[in-house]
Amino acid sequence: MKLHECLHRRVTLESPAGAERIQCELVSQLLDQPARSSFAVDVSACSRCGESWRPSAARLNPVVASLVYAAADDVLSDSGRTHREKGKALQAKAYALPALSEICQQEVPQPGAAPGNFSQRTRPGRLSGACRSVSVRLRWRRQARVGLVGYNTPSGLGYLNRDLVTTGIADRWLVVTHPRLPTLDFPAAACEVDVAPPNITDRWIRRWLRGLDWVVCAELPCFRSLPELARTVGVRLALIPMWEAVSPSTEWIRLVDLLICPTRHSYGLFEDWKKRFGFTWSIRHIAWPVASDRFRFRQRGRCEQVVFINGAER
Repeated sequence: MKLHECLHRRVTLESPAGAERIQCELVSQLLDQPARSSFAVDVSACSRCGESWRPSAARLNPVVASLVYAAADDVLSDSGRTHREKGKALQAKAYALPALSEICQQEVPQPGAAPGNFSQRTRPGRLSGACRSVSVRLRWRRQARVGLVGYNTPSGLGYLNRDLVTTGIADRWLVVTHPRLPTLDFPAAACEVDVAPPNITDRWIRRWLRGLDWVVCAELPCFRSLPELARTVGVRLALIPMWEAVSPSTEWIRLVDLLICPTRHSYGLFEDWKKRFGFTWSIRHIAWPVASDRFRFRQRGRCEQVVFINGAER
């Protein structure tokens, strides 16, 4: 028995020894068919799905949409299927076609009709037609929309968040009120800004996440339920970690998809955690730049005193 991991749901999937096909629960759910081996998908398709955003029944990524369309096509061509099963397959094809047509830029046909660039007979687990030539790097995807959650305060984390906004990385910023520090004026940037309400609810956060591909947090997610909510709506979570603020036993840390380490020390630490504790993050080391224009230059002949203020203005 071979073991594979779903990169989105963090669950282990099984396939028979020697087989390179595994069962995708989401495809089976959308088809609403009795479990059969023909609904198994290629392991390579799982890898491509892992490169895209997390799919759900409400929002299919292009890989899953192609899998659903191909599997439904198989059902319709099988003479042994019942009218109910074929009816469900037609519904599944109609549901998958908008996602495919959006990516492949082709007209959406009526339910039951094969789109122009797709063959009538496509094996489940293989990207079909126009989407098959697309590389694993998903060049056909539009630019990812990134949301930022964090403080806008005169502190290290506050200035880090402001830099993410002013450099154009964040498309949407959910500003969290700090319990002690004041909130600064908002920097000039082409970014949607929302201020988190005092009694924020999971429903409010879920609505704010709508339309995003990634959400970024520095040090902590600010809201306890944010990592789980992001996963349920198909938004990936990136964390800029401060190694002293987390531990391997931190409950939400397993829900992180990407760690962006600002120092070589933190990169080495989290690489070690990934190997020792089985975390499945992707990890990148990006040395955080210093905005030297914020500090007025004063030449000194000797050093008399060194003061560390933990990144905050005084």
